[in-house]
Amino acid sequence: MFRPVSIERDAERSSSTTVTHRSLPGVRAPNDHCTSQSGEMDEAVRHSTPLRVILSNDPRAYREALFIALRRLRPKIDLLPVDPGLLVQEIDRHAPDLVILSTTDLITDDVPWSWILLYPDGARLAIIHTKARQQQRGSLGLDDLLRIIDESMECP
Repeated sequence: MFRPVSIERDAERSSSTTVTHRSLPGVRAPNDHCTSQSGEMDEAVRHSTPLRVILSNDPRAYREALFIALRRLRPKIDLLPVDPGLLVQEIDRHAPDLVILSTTDLITDDVPWSWILLYPDGARLAIIHTKARQQQRGSLGLDDLLRIIDESMECP
């Protein structure tokens, strides 16, 4: 169902990373929290349907700490911590707008949700793929993560 993205490191420069994406047909439009069931922008729906975010990053303690911080700082988002082994089922079940994860197994260009890849394989790297940005960074702080969530909550 999902096809992986591969991350390759330049042997000479450990900070250099290449991300290769493979296609996957989408099942749901990004920013679905902005539209009504008919697919049109609906002001009431936009403000009543929370952004759905799945946290499935490792290690577990980091996932739990992020959950607590995000729950406090962004209480209106629909936040679900998920064990990485259950991520495929939970994506199918909850149709998230944003997935925060640590493995490349589910990342493709065509997934219908935005994603943030945090420290894959323990590397000091964060890759952000949202409607507003596609970016690689050496690290990602909580303030950066909050900014990305806020951007994801904005409707076009």
